Amino acid sequence: MAIKFFMTRSWIFNNEKLLSLRSKILLCDKNEFNLDGVESMNFPDYFTDCIKGSRIYLLKETPDTIPKAREHNRR
Repeated sequence: MAIKFFMTRSWIFNNEKLLSLRSKILLCDKNEFNLDGVESMNFPDYFTDCIKGSRIYLLKETPDTIPKAREHNRR
């Protein structure tokens, strides 16, 4: 599977420029440009959306297969 390459490696992302920008942004702009990142994230919603997207775009499944998959996982 093509995604195996990305799932089996460690990834490190440098965000020094974002942190620098965050410290320099004006207070009036902070409301319009949310740079808080993980501090303001709703992780349950985020992962729910990730799973739905993976099913649809990676596995090519349709949303109508979800009830049957849930039933299968309960066994």
